[in-house]
Amino acid sequence: MAKREKSCGFAIYTDPQATIEAAAEDKVREYGTEGVEAFVTKAGKITQRGWDQLNQDINRIEGNAVNWLRSKFDGARDDGHSGDELVGSIWYDPTNENQLELLEMGVKERIDFSDTSYGGFTTALDGVSDFGASVLGGGIVFFECDEDF
Repeated sequence: MAKREKSCGFAIYTDPQATIEAAAEDKVREYGTEGVEAFVTKAGKITQRGWDQLNQDINRIEGNAVNWLRSKFDGARDDGHSGDELVGSIWYDPTNENQLELLEMGVKERIDFSDTSYGGFTTALDGVSDFGASVLGGGIVFFECDEDF
């Protein structure tokens, strides 16, 4: 008997610019600029080089997140950006409790990059610069699922 495949939309997002800027200012106040001098000023303002690095990091995060989705579900397709979010579709097995648990979390709340309890989603930060990892946050949400959560 063939399994019944169902689908759901996803959005991968990072924190808005104001939140990233506030995180950079907080890090500079707490730790100074040693090691990140090229990315932030002494006042904690992100430089152009810092924004360039963060844009590279965000691209890596999105790619890592899509790979994570592919590893956890039956398939994932990246449909491109809608506003600041990378959106697409996933396919899942409605009899797979692990997949349903992830979907429920992503529908009712979100799955954060820093969340270690849901299948190691911290892999979204693999290969991201230390600067990016220290100021970027975000996660995945699911929508338009074929299941009621």
